[in-house]
Amino acid sequence: MSLRSDLNSTPALPNPDLRLVPLPSPTHLPIQCVLSHIEAGCLATAPLAPTAAGLMTVVCVAAERQLPGWGSGFGHPLIPMLFLLLAGWSILAVPCFALGLASADRVNPGSYGELVTRLNELKASREAWSGKAASEGRDAVHRSISLQIDSIESDLRCRDLRWLLGSGYITLWRRLNGAEALLSLSEPTTRVMAWAEENLARLTQSTIAGAPEMSARLKEALQSLNNATTPARPNPDEEWPAVGDAVPVAHFGWEDGVHAKARATVWQIQRAISEYRTNRYAGLVAVRKQLIGASGITALTLYGLLWLAIASGVDTNVLVAATGCYLLGGLVGLFNLLYLQARTDSAIDDYGLTVARLFVTPQLAGLAAVLGVIIASVIGSTQATGLNLGASFNLMERPANILAAAAVALSPGIVLRQLRRRTEEYKEELGSSRQGKPRGRKAGNDAVST
Repeated sequence: MSLRSDLNSTPALPNPDLRLVPLPSPTHLPIQCVLSHIEAGCLATAPLAPTAAGLMTVVCVAAERQLPGWGSGFGHPLIPMLFLLLAGWSILAVPCFALGLASADRVNPGSYGELVTRLNELKASREAWSGKAASEGRDAVHRSISLQIDSIESDLRCRDLRWLLGSGYITLWRRLNGAEALLSLSEPTTRVMAWAEENLARLTQSTIAGAPEMSARLKEALQSLNNATTPARPNPDEEWPAVGDAVPVAHFGWEDGVHAKARATVWQIQRAISEYRTNRYAGLVAVRKQLIGASGITALTLYGLLWLAIASGVDTNVLVAATGCYLLGGLVGLFNLLYLQARTDSAIDDYGLTVARLFVTPQLAGLAAVLGVIIASVIGSTQATGLNLGASFNLMERPANILAAAAVALSPGIVLRQLRRRTEEYKEELGSSRQGKPRGRKAGNDAVST
């Protein structure tokens, strides 16, 4: 192969990542946007609806001794049960509908703002190379980046449930990181070297598997890039080009094989770091979904047990006292969570996982408080004659049960300890991969502080 063909060769583009292939975004009519916000509001409040309906049920029973629909022509407890569930759900969903939880800028403004900022940086790079002649390889890279920019802008305008679920942000971060990594195949060598140095600093204290090997490859690539930016003098008697003269490609030659391999190395490692961080954020989103799903199922089960007790003719005073224990346990669990949360790192956006724990922990603590009173009564019945659960919830006559309820309400912290440990591991891994980065460029998709 001739020297000219070597200089005109371009680095081969990698195989396309099917996860980064954009899909056309549908056009949303105003009525579709309204329906999307209603769906998002209903989905956001679904786990809390049974708890709200349960409290409304106890209030109705205590105040009027009669439930809506009970004693009517049907006279079946399922009628007021479903009526109060839908009423509680509607009361919670209306404010959430006003919040517009189907929009990317409403659900997580921090992540949305960071996406827009980084997208504007990509658009500035596109404007810099637009209208300029480029090789076939560079032109293909530019087309791919432009396609991703247009797709991300279109998706950010969508109104659907992907933002509330968190999957929409994760998908766009994968596309954006992939497009940014492609810049290392086309941008000037000095910028590519700056990105390589940034990634090298991030790998220093990172827990990414194979970080030492990637650091060694980056150092080798930096050396190759540095040599390529230094004009070589093959002959001591050769005159340097005058100011304004065209410099031969052989002096800089980003398109030679060694230089192309160095750029490909920077691209691969930058993609690996970005995927590592995005996968950790996806893990936080998955944990949040599991937690909210478990909370919704637990709340619905408790609501069913409440109506089973009502249909069985349990005394109203017992229901009210048990509800009081539930609220007391929820308050104790909430204070305990706030105490633990004050000692954790909140600088990294966890995509609503902390807020989900604020709703789930009081629910579990309230259930534990009710079980604590029952357990204390069972233990006390071994020293007395018989077991009377109705009298056990009479907290005025048995104030010791208040202490039992408050003590057992702290037990959900033990149940959620593994979840909290897993969350902190994700945050530590995210924090380790962003330390030591230069101030001139944001690293990773930290939505609040990076």
